[in-house]
Amino acid sequence: MSDRVGPALTVIALLLLLLALMVLGWRARRRRQRALPEPPRPPEGLGAPDLEVDVLYVATTTAGQPLDRLTVAPLGFRGRAAARIHPAGLVLAIDGEREVLVPADRITGSGLATYAIDRVVEEGGLVAVTWLLDEAAGTEVDTYLRVIDPREKTALVDALHRIPRPAHDDDNEGK
Repeated sequence: MSDRVGPALTVIALLLLLLALMVLGWRARRRRQRALPEPPRPPEGLGAPDLEVDVLYVATTTAGQPLDRLTVAPLGFRGRAAARIHPAGLVLAIDGEREVLVPADRITGSGLATYAIDRVVEEGGLVAVTWLLDEAAGTEVDTYLRVIDPREKTALVDALHRIPRPAHDDDNEGK
């Protein structure tokens, strides 16, 4: 039995080291992104959505960099969510988090994607929404959603395209 204690302690030490490195990496990422503002909350009395779709919120990343996850609350962790389309924009209701409004005038594009930081799916299996998180700094981000019922994916993309917004709308098809 004593000949197994040494290797077992080595494995435990390596696992603890790996966990510590992961925590340090997450903290460093949060420090680098601390200047980013939290996304806006939806206003009171927004009314019934034009469309509501159950989704898996995958991630929000720096625009064009699907492997650079943002840690800004409440967008730092993936989870089940509802995506609600209103004339005012896209409301994300991530389970266990406060609701987020992606204002219509900050949406700069939408389309389909195949991968983000922790998810690779079939071609066009993710819905990507590009928007301005910080208007003053011009910080553009991509939010990735995985529609739970694939039959609703087209409806969500079409509804995103119908949200009234400025003329700078350009699809990000094929990210």
